[in-house]
Amino acid sequence: MTETFRAVIRCLIGALLCVSAWLRWSNSYQFLNSVFKYNVVGEDAGVVVAAILPFVQLAVGLALILAVAEEGAWIGSLGLSVIFLIAHVVLIARGGVSDCGCFGAGPLQMSQTTSLAMAGFIFAGSLATIITRMQWTPTTARDAESAKALRPIPVSGARHGMTLIELLVVISIIGILVGLTLPAVQHAREAARRTSCQNNLRQLGLAVSLYHDANRVVPVTVSAWYEGQRPAAQRSGQSWIVGILPQLEQQGLYDKLAPGLAGDFFSGGGLMNPVVRPHLASPLPVLHCTSDGGFQSPSTLQVSLAGIPVTLTNYKGVIGDTRIGGSGSIHGGSEPDCHRIGGCNGMFHRNTYQEPITLGDVLDGLSNTFLIGEVVPSQMHYCAAFFCNGDYASCNGRINFFPNTPTEWWNVNTFRSHHPGGAQFVLADGSVRFVNQAFDITAYRALSTRAGNEVALLP
Repeated sequence: MTETFRAVIRCLIGALLCVSAWLRWSNSYQFLNSVFKYNVVGEDAGVVVAAILPFVQLAVGLALILAVAEEGAWIGSLGLSVIFLIAHVVLIARGGVSDCGCFGAGPLQMSQTTSLAMAGFIFAGSLATIITRMQWTPTTARDAESAKALRPIPVSGARHGMTLIELLVVISIIGILVGLTLPAVQHAREAARRTSCQNNLRQLGLAVSLYHDANRVVPVTVSAWYEGQRPAAQRSGQSWIVGILPQLEQQGLYDKLAPGLAGDFFSGGGLMNPVVRPHLASPLPVLHCTSDGGFQSPSTLQVSLAGIPVTLTNYKGVIGDTRIGGSGSIHGGSEPDCHRIGGCNGMFHRNTYQEPITLGDVLDGLSNTFLIGEVVPSQMHYCAAFFCNGDYASCNGRINFFPNTPTEWWNVNTFRSHHPGGAQFVLADGSVRFVNQAFDITAYRALSTRAGNEVALLP
C-alpha cells in the first residue's frame, strides 16, 4: 500500500469521526434521551458521557487527519468500537433500542441502523482498513525502531505465533461481524415483543367483546368520587378491567375482588376493603407489554392509593380526545374535561356506571374507533389496573409525549409505548393496529371518538 493511499484512507476515516462528533453536538438530545430512557447509566454520568464523547471522537479524527500519534489513534479507535459494542449489548439485554443519535436526526439518521453497533462497525472497520501497517515501510529512525520492535524474533525449531498486528486485525473483523449481527438480533427481539403485545391487546379486545355479548354494554368503571347519582355507599372504585376478569379466564381473581365491588371507597370499603386489598397486587401477564423494560409491578407509587401495592397495566381504555384537567393541560382536545360533567366521547370513561356505552353507540364504525391503547406506567403514576383512576387515557396529546413528571395527571394520561416510532391500539372491531407517533393529530383524535361524525382512516 502506497503512502498516498494510506494518507487518503486515514483522512477519510478522520473526517468521518469529525462529522460524527459534530452531529452528536447538534443532536445531543437524542443521545441523552436514549441514555435516560433505558437507564444505561445514571443521570449525571449520562450528561458527562454526552459532553465528553464528541471531544474524544474529534480528537481521534484530528489525530488521523494530521497523522499525529498514529498508534494511539488506532488504539483509541479500537477502544471506542469495543465500548460502543458493549453498550449496545447492554441495551439489548435491557430490552432497549439503541437510537443513540450517532449520525444525527431526520434525513441523516439511518432508521434502525443508527445504533451503537453501527458506530462500532465503523470504528472497527476503519481499524481493519488502516492496520495494513504490516506492509508499512519505515521512513524515519523512530519508525524503523517501531518496525523492528514489532518484528517477531525467529526461534529455531519453533512455530511463529500471532503477531500483535494480526491479533488486532482479527479483533477488528470480529467487531465488524458483531456490529452487523447485533442490529438483526435486536430487530428480531423487538418484533417478538411487539407480536406478544399485539396478542395481549387482541385478548383484551376479545374479552371486551365477550363482556358486551353477555351484558349488552361495554365494561363499566365505577368512580370512587361522588359525581351525581351514585350513592356514596356504592363507590367501589373498580376499573373496567375488573369486569372482564372472567372473560380473561381469571374468575378466581374476580371472586377475590368481589367483596370490594360495592361499598364506599373513601370509608375503607370497596377496593380499600382489608379483605380485598392484598389481591390488588395479583399479577396479570396479559396486562404487561414485554417491550416495557422498566415495568415494575406491583407498585406502591400510584396516586390515590396511599402506598398500597397494586398491579399495574400497560393498557388503558380510550376515553376520547378530552382535554383532561381543562386549562391545566398543555394538550388540546375537546373541552371541558368530560370527567367533571359526565360522559366522554370515547369507549370508556370514569362514569360509565351512570352512562353505559354499547357497541351500537359507535356511529363512526367499529373499525375506525380506538378501544384500548398502550401506556408506560413508569411515566404516569395512574396505572393501577383494578382502580377507576388507572384504567383510562386520552388521545388529546400526541403518541409518545413525554410528561414533565409522572404525577401531572392532566398531562400524563396520554398513550405511549417503548416500541420504536409509535404505539399499538386495538380497535372496537377487535383488530390491532400500530399507530405512528407522527400520525396527524386531528385524525388521531377523530379515531378516538365513537360518534364524532369525523372522516378519519388509519394508513
